[in-house]
Amino acid sequence: MNSKSWMLGILLFVMLFLAPNTGFAEKVLVIDPGHGGKFSGTCGLTGNTTGFCEKNANLIVSQKVRDLLKTSGIKVYLTRDKDMEFASYLKKADGSTDGGDFDIRMRTANSFASGNNDNSVFISLHHNAHPSNPYVKGYETYFYNGVDHAKEEYPHDPMQIKYLADNRRLANEIHPTVLAKLGSIDRGIMDDQSFYVIRNAQMPAVLVEMGFMTNREEEARIKTADFQNKAAQALAASVVNYFKVFEVYDMNSNKKLYTSKSKDQALTYAKKQPKPVRVFDKNAQKDIYKTTALYEVHHRTVGKLGDFYTSPDAMEYAQSYRNTRLVYKSTGFTLWSNFLPAKYELYVSGTKKGSYVDFEHARYIAEKNAPNARVINKVSGEIVFTNIANDKVTRKLPVTKLVGDDRYKTAISVSRKMYPAGFADSKPDKTILIATGTEYADALSAGPLSRKHGAAPILLVKGTSLGTDTVNEISRLKAKKAIILGGEVAVSKGIETQLQSMKLSTQRISGTNRFETNQKILTEVGNVDGYFIASGRNYPDALGAAPIAAQKNWAIMLSDTKSLPSASSAKLKGKQALIVGGTSVLTSAVDTQVKNAGPSSYTRLAGKNRYETLAKVLWKFDSSLNSDSIMVSTGANFPDALAAAPLSIVTKAPLILTGPTINRPLETYIMEYGGKHHMKELTLVGGAVPAEMTSEIFNRIR
Repeated sequence: MNSKSWMLGILLFVMLFLAPNTGFAEKVLVIDPGHGGKFSGTCGLTGNTTGFCEKNANLIVSQKVRDLLKTSGIKVYLTRDKDMEFASYLKKADGSTDGGDFDIRMRTANSFASGNNDNSVFISLHHNAHPSNPYVKGYETYFYNGVDHAKEEYPHDPMQIKYLADNRRLANEIHPTVLAKLGSIDRGIMDDQSFYVIRNAQMPAVLVEMGFMTNREEEARIKTADFQNKAAQALAASVVNYFKVFEVYDMNSNKKLYTSKSKDQALTYAKKQPKPVRVFDKNAQKDIYKTTALYEVHHRTVGKLGDFYTSPDAMEYAQSYRNTRLVYKSTGFTLWSNFLPAKYELYVSGTKKGSYVDFEHARYIAEKNAPNARVINKVSGEIVFTNIANDKVTRKLPVTKLVGDDRYKTAISVSRKMYPAGFADSKPDKTILIATGTEYADALSAGPLSRKHGAAPILLVKGTSLGTDTVNEISRLKAKKAIILGGEVAVSKGIETQLQSMKLSTQRISGTNRFETNQKILTEVGNVDGYFIASGRNYPDALGAAPIAAQKNWAIMLSDTKSLPSASSAKLKGKQALIVGGTSVLTSAVDTQVKNAGPSSYTRLAGKNRYETLAKVLWKFDSSLNSDSIMVSTGANFPDALAAAPLSIVTKAPLILTGPTINRPLETYIMEYGGKHHMKELTLVGGAVPAEMTSEIFNRIR
């Protein structure tokens, strides 16, 4: 594996597992009831007699805060929920805190915020004491500012520095709320202390001193339920209000740029920024605004690697990897690529002005230079666009439309394309395949069967009669044999009788269910080099693989969602096996069964949807697809694509299944395929592909 491929693999791992995802964040409060166990804190004036010391008061209020916030949407953790110390010592003899009570206490606290530090807050809850003056009383709030009073002998956790502004905001939220609720003397908000717990918190942090237990009046109040309840209510309300803000972040660095209680002010600020930003509703824990990403970088086979907001950032990223292309999102233009050929050349007034990967991009630039511009396909030298007087487009790329009034007539159109003069007299196998046009299951695996019978066309039927058009097509072909796929519920006995009356021999392949029918088709197909294993409960993945299976000596094996039929397993031994589709259509249990069957090789190809899965299949077998044409059909229904599989045996062309808009991974494949093979035909199978989509594909291969 080359270094760039290795780097790309690592990058994708990091993007998947480490990228921030605000949708899964939650609000967290970590409360540290100070002291505990043998570290009792102050016992005030009476604690040595009553046994009620600071550690007790701290825990009671902390537990009350937690109880008040149970239904708030804020997850509350306590570093301790009982009277305990975290270690037998605070510091070692050499002054080190490693392994001491403070160290373990903060490891515990920080573990609750791990991975969600920006949305967590820490409150260390204490009650105060004065060493000599029993008249001192009141409430204090401390936060760490990391600058003015930072000292080398009291090092801070590196992560704490990120939260200096948040520390101040949290202190300013808590302090007046507690004062108003308790009616205490205001001893101020202070940032001149480097308490271990707040300088080592990996989140916004404060330390609160609720009152002085060395003051007789205040100690008596601290012991009352009224004081404890009010203190808890004030702290809980403060934390709730702390989260009620809107934060503006730089989209590239994720650095916080601005915080406001006002949504409108945050949005106004964000929209004035020259760089890409997002606005985060901290209370709702979701982004409410993001600068629109203008560019996408796509990898040849992996798909989209990321969104970017400026062209230089996108280009720098794209150029750092092989097999990438840069897409301008609003137009879909591919602006640059290091693997797609720049085959379109723009000339203005006879002078070459540039080369382009994307025809639509080249045309757009040409139109801006009207009326003296011309775009040349440099592979063929043909003119693909001109706005010069008396100049003409010379590139001829016909679009063949195999479109009938319905699915049955579309299948007939495909048959006529395959055999415009009917079966040649010299053709030894004059077989047709007959399948129902109302259900997909029986005929999903028919492509390889078509190959066995010399590219037998598939004709679709319904009801109890072939229909006049189908009868006429069978006669025009001069068919001698019809293989019926499915039981009499799918293709009636009347249709079989009608075929026989036309002097055709008939063979019916059917089982008690779709999987048994598939087994019989596989047996009929005989020895193959490999198997596509696709869902028998839905059609897209099997349809996408069918043309390739029909061209190569492969077959389509249908599996239930969680279980591969036992008869299938026996066929896999020593064969190549490829599961098509994600685990939502075929679970990992199928992987296990396939591997246990003993194939010579095994892999799974899956994308985010049916179109990305198809793109991966096409890339896998790209070397086998060697044609100057391409086929297009809808991926939203099965009949048209079903009938197209035999045509691929004749044309060697890939089948592209489309949705309402172009899929980027499929687009990538189409552009490279059109760059490698000079296209002479675009074949549209069925009328369900939107005209806009046909035009999109046409312009990527012209």
